[in-house]
Amino acid sequence: MTRSLRYLTTLACLAGCRGAVSSERAVVPSTVPVDHVILAIDTLERGIELLRNATGLTPIHGGVHPGRGTQNALLGLGQGRYLELIAPNPDDTAASARATAAARRVYYRQFRRLTPVGWAVHVSDIGAERERLVRAGLRPGPITPGSRETGDRRLLRWQMLNPWGQERGVLPFVIALDAATPHPSTTAPAGCALSGLQIVSPSADSLRSSFVRAGWPVSIVRGAPEHLELTLACPGGERHFP
Repeated sequence: MTRSLRYLTTLACLAGCRGAVSSERAVVPSTVPVDHVILAIDTLERGIELLRNATGLTPIHGGVHPGRGTQNALLGLGQGRYLELIAPNPDDTAASARATAAARRVYYRQFRRLTPVGWAVHVSDIGAERERLVRAGLRPGPITPGSRETGDRRLLRWQMLNPWGQERGVLPFVIALDAATPHPSTTAPAGCALSGLQIVSPSADSLRSSFVRAGWPVSIVRGAPEHLELTLACPGGERHFP
């Protein structure tokens, strides 16, 4: 699952981000319904190898995003969560994918290491969630459809929205799966867990205020450049992705 290329190009600074996650500070509260976290890489094959080396688990190929020029591989993280490894799909011949191919190549070329570029919050009723966010004083965008084609040609569908009125990789989007679509956490190889999620930002105070209104009390600390940090608890120990 992914977002538009416009969303992706706002994340270019992440390619150079460094930092260490504090597992004490960054524990993911049980009240935050994390659906999935996203790591970017320049090629899917190399990303799968890097993730296997890091976690001891082999991600399963999840499929392609028709017309968006991307593909993914997945790992289950337990508790209804999963990790999405996303990379370009050079075999997407749709007109929309061809139109953005050059910009996509430039963007993904930056990711020679596994880099956190986004995350999603899960809800069952996205219309009700949008209304809740409006009442909380946020400015959510419209509800938009998304889809992914699996290797056996099944089309998985979902709806999503941006709660913030802006697109930044440290800010989660909201996702609700179609009733007929199995959650990827139930079909992807499992063994690791999401033990840490932390936002680093120069505008930590204002971000923290927005997250309080949204009801998602994640760890937000001051720092630059703005980036997302993830920690996985795996059989071989904790693995950090700054």
